[in-house]
Amino acid sequence: MQGHRLCRIVSQARRDFEARESAVISSNIRAVDGASSQPGPYVIRIVTGKRLARPVRIAFIGVSDAAPDEMKDRVAASGFVINDPFLTGQAALAEVADKADVNVVVSFRSLPRVNKLARLNDDIDVIINSDETGLVPDPVQVNNALIVFAAKETKHLGELRVYTDADGVVDRFTARYVELDEVIPDEPGMAAITAQARREIDEVQNRMAEAEAAVYSASNSSNASSPFVLSDTCGKCHQTEYAIWRKSLHSNAFAALETRRRTFDSACIGCHSLGFQKQGFVNIKATPHLANVQCESCHGPRRCHVAAPAAEITRLRREMPVASSATIAQTARISILPNTGQSSLTRTL
Repeated sequence: MQGHRLCRIVSQARRDFEARESAVISSNIRAVDGASSQPGPYVIRIVTGKRLARPVRIAFIGVSDAAPDEMKDRVAASGFVINDPFLTGQAALAEVADKADVNVVVSFRSLPRVNKLARLNDDIDVIINSDETGLVPDPVQVNNALIVFAAKETKHLGELRVYTDADGVVDRFTARYVELDEVIPDEPGMAAITAQARREIDEVQNRMAEAEAAVYSASNSSNASSPFVLSDTCGKCHQTEYAIWRKSLHSNAFAALETRRRTFDSACIGCHSLGFQKQGFVNIKATPHLANVQCESCHGPRRCHVAAPAAEITRLRREMPVASSATIAQTARISILPNTGQSSLTRTL
């Protein structure tokens, strides 16, 4: 997890840290006042199994990235500091040297920095890394460490299997990702925590959306400045295409986010709305008319086209001088019906 976000979470849960062992670990996030209510640098788990000659002690050491400049004020306000991850990581490794058989570092760092972490520490066996990209490259060996990658948003479960020879020396390994879809049942306890978190997040996001909607409404008394005209306008001329769109999943795409409680998730709404972050969709409170995948989601803003429909023919003639007028005016199949892979939408230029 990003260091500045982890600081905020730890700050909000300080009382909980005092009451019980924390599941949050970080070797380089410390409380400014030195209080005991802070994340531990590591946890040690003992693994047993029929094929193991003896129990294996595995140390999990947390390493968080430094806060970007724009987040440093928030970190300072949280009551925590993010120390040098290389120095604190080395200190944690030294502390578990006689306590663990396998050292696993759980980190949120860029790839060059996580590679540096592996090169500087011979005692690291495995690094489980993640970053903002959410990419999951193939495992890579750097120095003595095997670096594997965690999938974004816990949508996949990473599984690393290590196989040893008769002497207990690692012979080979396999790594795979299991998709956590509807086939995989939820863990009841975690599902309850997630549901409660969703409710609390929804309350905050609804308040923020309503405030943003009020500001938007005050500064946008009409839609004349918007580059988008909406599918209903397209349908006045393109009636056949509009009828097909109305029956498609695209015309009601935002409902899927409401079902999954993702109506304010910026990672989702961009594909389920029109013009998000491009002078279009703001949020469902402010711009409900721009919800769903509309004609202009694929074909681009068309206010200029509506104002001068013939201009497109002129543009095509200019860009395709060798084509005849008859060729330009021919019907062109240019779209895909959702979920079928079949050409369907017909547009006469």
